Amino acid sequence: MPIHAKDPRERAAGSLRSMRNCCNKSDFYTLRVPYATDATPKSAIDSQVFGISPSTDAHAPQVMVVTSPDLAVLGRMRSPALLSCIPHFNELPSMSYVITAAAPASLAIVGTDARFPLHRIYCIGRNYADHAKEMGAAVERSQPMFFMKPADAVVTDGADVPYPSATQELHHEVEMVVALAHGGHDIPVERALDCVFGYGVGLDLTRRDLQAAAKAKGHPWDMAKAFDHSAPVSALRPVAAIGHPAHARLTLDVNGERRQQADISDMIFGVAEIIHELSKLWTLVPGDLIFAGTPAGVAALLRGDRFRAELAGMAACEGRIV
Repeated sequence: MPIHAKDPRERAAGSLRSMRNCCNKSDFYTLRVPYATDATPKSAIDSQVFGISPSTDAHAPQVMVVTSPDLAVLGRMRSPALLSCIPHFNELPSMSYVITAAAPASLAIVGTDARFPLHRIYCIGRNYADHAKEMGAAVERSQPMFFMKPADAVVTDGADVPYPSATQELHHEVEMVVALAHGGHDIPVERALDCVFGYGVGLDLTRRDLQAAAKAKGHPWDMAKAFDHSAPVSALRPVAAIGHPAHARLTLDVNGERRQQADISDMIFGVAEIIHELSKLWTLVPGDLIFAGTPAGVAALLRGDRFRAELAGMAACEGRIV
């Protein structure tokens, strides 16, 4: 949590005066913005440090750097000794847990060693007409269909993907992936793309037999989508490097043979519309990931299969089912 005080601006100003010769961007391995608003200036991350909130990692403390009373940046300090010069450090409450906290899920970013921390994974179903038809569903624009996966379902950096338990029919669904740097509630379509950090490609792996059985009974089908290792994802390409693609070839090859292909312009709901619709249902936050739907051609994966998903010119995700 960012530093709180009776008068945040006065306290922040005092912290700034005390820290001018103590801490700056060079004192941190990585910085990211986990709390921001649509009004956050893009230059905010380069602003002077105001104050820091502590963590319990003594080797490379993860801290919240308050660059203004309204914006915080999460970083990891290069030297724990720097904590001694942070104003009000001893006054701030420390956090302890009764069990060891799990490591946060994250994605690689092309061109940097910094990683993108994950909050939630949202997915949209039936977002390509040809896939909706192959699944026997109506093609609708009236209401998008959403479901979720846990953030720790991601498989990153080309790691092997374990074949999941409780299924005999594991299916691939290749999808463009959208990573959010900003969020909010009821985000207007015309401002939605301002929330995007970058793009990638991934697989929405599905226990198709469990999904079919659940559908037949009118039951939820979380167990068909939200299982361990169900979301292999590529490294992200930042918007700063590639912009917002309106057209891009989305493909999946399995064992060297083309299984799925489409252009992202074929999506029923575009990225801005997806963000807009999601933000009606949840408050989106930095670190959220969106799987933007799959085209036709979904089919089974077997142990030993090798796959390559690609968003042409932007991202590729390769792996093996084991």
